Parts: sequence; structure tokens; C-alpha cells
Amino acid sequence: MRPGWLRVSVFTALIGVALASGYWVALLDRQIDEGRDGEREFAESAWGVAASLAELRASQLAYIAADADRAFQAEQVAAHTDAVVAGLADLTRLASASGALRAIESASEAVGDLQGVDAASREHVAAGETDLARDLLLADGTELGAEAAGHVARALGLERTTRDAAGTRQAATQAQAFFLATGGGVLAALLTFFAALRRARVGEGDDAGAPTADPGVESGAQPATGSSLLDLTLSAETEEDVSPAPAADVPAPDPIVRELDLPAAAVICTDLGSLGNAADLPDLLGRAAELLNASGMIVWVNDGSGEALRPAVCHGYSQAMLARLGAIPHDSENATASAFREGRMHVVPADSTGSGAIVAPLVSSINCFGVLSAELREGWEARRDVQSLTRIIAAQLATLVAPDSAAAPASQRAQA
Repeated sequence: MRPGWLRVSVFTALIGVALASGYWVALLDRQIDEGRDGEREFAESAWGVAASLAELRASQLAYIAADADRAFQAEQVAAHTDAVVAGLADLTRLASASGALRAIESASEAVGDLQGVDAASREHVAAGETDLARDLLLADGTELGAEAAGHVARALGLERTTRDAAGTRQAATQAQAFFLATGGGVLAALLTFFAALRRARVGEGDDAGAPTADPGVESGAQPATGSSLLDLTLSAETEEDVSPAPAADVPAPDPIVRELDLPAAAVICTDLGSLGNAADLPDLLGRAAELLNASGMIVWVNDGSGEALRPAVCHGYSQAMLARLGAIPHDSENATASAFREGRMHVVPADSTGSGAIVAPLVSSINCFGVLSAELREGWEARRDVQSLTRIIAAQLATLVAPDSAAAPASQRAQA
């Protein structure tokens, strides 16, 4: 009886190891998924902070415009400042890396200094010193805004690196647990198989002339036992041991999605904010198109008639194609005209050609005077981070381009 009890004990222990390892695999899989969700939430919050920073800077610059509604712009500045502060608080809550926390603290300090610059510029405006307010916002304000955006980008990079390293360690541990569970199951099956084979040989020992392992005798001597079922199970598990694991046992890898380069986006926004020569604008638009995976981008502004939009700056389109496009009437039934009329972003899903589009309005302190259209590849138009970056670039461009001078009165009538 002792050998029988020993086999049962070993079999039970192996089954216990397999079950415990399987539970460990499932637990690690859930932890990996939670880590990915946390990284995704942190990235979305970082993009939100970057978008709010860009809108804050646009509102500050609009505040010192000659024809600005300063009361309205002051409200906009306050609202965007609150959004930035709240976003930084969310990043602090979500951060798991000490370096990311320090970067977020540095960003908060830069935002605090930016608030001080804003307060000082308002005092200059109230005293009639508009030029001093403009110089303060263009110099110190631009530097502090870029510094805050850079700290947010560094926090995102550090957080992503830390979470990726943790995910790699968890995946390695999960693989070990998986092989432990598989090995325990295979060993338990082998133990059962050899025990059944030994019993079959002992039963056949009375017939000296019979083969040691006669298939006919074995199948006829044990018609009612579970040995045939165990043999089939062993065959399947042995094949699994020498072949790749089934797809159901190993989680399918997530599709590789190219991430936006947030530091490069911060550099582009900084270059837009400090642009001194209009001839450099097409080159910056080309860099933005490469970052957004866009095959082409066009800045549309009101033409001289005030009734249509014309292409002012573009990337990725030939002059012949722009000539065929021509001007777009304000009342046209397309995403470009609709985004202009409604003053909000429109997203066009990809069609059979594989291209989608995002159209973001160019809004001044008075009205919407144009749009930025981007034709995107690989379904990027549906990504929230791409939409946020397009909105940021449009806000920057709104401070750099202007409609045709004769179009301004008619454009204001159309918006009214």
C-alpha cells in the first residue's frame, strides 16, 4: 500500500503546484493589465495638461491684443490655469516613479511663476503699459510655458520607462509560472500513465509466452477502466510539451501602436511661439505633419471676399492640387467649412482609401477666422492624443496667421 499512497501523494502535490501556478499566471496577467491602464491614463492626463498649457498661452497673448475683450480673456486665462493645476494634481496622483513626481513638482513651480507673469502683465495693461505687458508675456511667459511643458514631457517619459520595466519583470515572472504550471500538469500525467502501465504489466505476468505489451491483450483486459482515456490525454499533453503552447494559454500580444513623441511636440510648440520669420512656417508645418503621421496639412483662412476660405500655408500638396482645390465657400457641406462655421473640431473617419482627417478651428479673441486641416494615415484621426496635439498646434497657429484684410468685416458678419 505504501507505493500506492506515495504515488497518490506525489500526484496530488503536482496537481496542487499546477493549480497554484495557474492562479499565479492569472494574477500577474491582471497586474500587467492594470499597469497598462495606469500608463494609458497617465499619458492622457499629460496630454490634457499640455493642451491646457497651450490654450493658456494663447489666451494670455490674446489678452494683450489691441482689440481684445480683456474681461473675457481674463476669464479664459483663469479657466485654463485651473485646468492646468487640476491636471498636474491628477498626474501627481497617478505617478508611480519618483523621478516623474519631481518633474511634476518642477512643472507646478513653472506654472506658479507663469501665473505671476500673468498678474504682472495685467498690472501693466491696467496702467496703459501694453508694450511692457506684451514683452513680459512673449519673453518670460514663452520661456515658462515651454519649461512647464518640458517638465510634463519628462514626467511622462520617466513614468513610461518605470512602468515598462515593471511590466517586463511581471511578464518574465508570468512566463516562469506558466512553465511551472505546464510542467506540473505534464509530470502528473506521466505519473498516472506509468502507474497504469505498471498495473497492466503485472496483470499480464501470468502468461509467460505473451508479449510484455500486447495491444490486443491490454485493450481486452481493461475494457471498463479509464486507461484508454488517460492514454489519449497523455498523447495530447505530450504533443503540447514539444510544440508551441496553444494561443488560448498565452495572452495574445497587444498590437504595436506608435506613440506620439511628446518632447518633439513641446519643441514644435516652442518654435511656433518664438517664430520670427513667416518663411519658416511651412517647415514647422512639415515637422508637425511628420509627428502626427499626416500625409498633408493645410492652413485655411478667410479670403478677400469674406465668403470663402483659401489655403494660406500647406505641406504635402502640390501647387497643381491646391489650384484644383481652390477656395471653399463658407456654406459648403464638408468638414472644413463646418469646422469654420461651428468653431469646433471635426473628425472625419478613414474611408476605403485608408485616410482620415481632423479639422481644427483657428480662433482669435474675436471670432473664428480659419481652420487647420490634416489628412492622417493608419486611423490616427481617432486617437485622442492626436486630436489634442492638432488642437494645440491650431491654437499656436491662430497667433501667427491672419485672414485677408478685406475679409475681416464680412467674416465678423458671417460669425454673427
